[in-house]
Amino acid sequence: MWDRRYVEEQRVFDIVIANMMLYHVPDLDKGLSEVRRVLKRGGCFYCATYGEYGIIEYLSKILSAYGVEDYINKNFTLQNGYEILSQTFSKVEKLEYIDSLAVTNVDDMVEYIYSLSSMTSLNSVPKHKIKDILMHNLTNGILNVPKEYGMFVAS
Repeated sequence: MWDRRYVEEQRVFDIVIANMMLYHVPDLDKGLSEVRRVLKRGGCFYCATYGEYGIIEYLSKILSAYGVEDYINKNFTLQNGYEILSQTFSKVEKLEYIDSLAVTNVDDMVEYIYSLSSMTSLNSVPKHKIKDILMHNLTNGILNVPKEYGMFVAS
């Protein structure tokens, strides 16, 4: 039988924060149970994450001819986080940060793309070809790249 005082002593935090990392947790159910266990009554769990329709998904679409695929880790995203958190917490709120990246220097974007580990299939593709694709996607001299980030507040 549980001693209620022991349980209350284990609840030591008013706030727990997981910033852009829950998708890396191998046993997410266990991790969230631990967060719940250490939160005081009335405490809040804040967890930021990305969505499935951001930069990588956009680049995968426009560069698909070169074998680029969306390999983004989807273990915990804006799309599935509410359902996952609702299994452990009684109250969950989703807050989205509406944003996009307005690229005016396409050369910088090309360098960024080649720096991404998920874009290794492009290593054999000349940079000028990628630049041509990006230039083709400009609108009024700007490459509008979607970003999808947000957070959940659970208690």
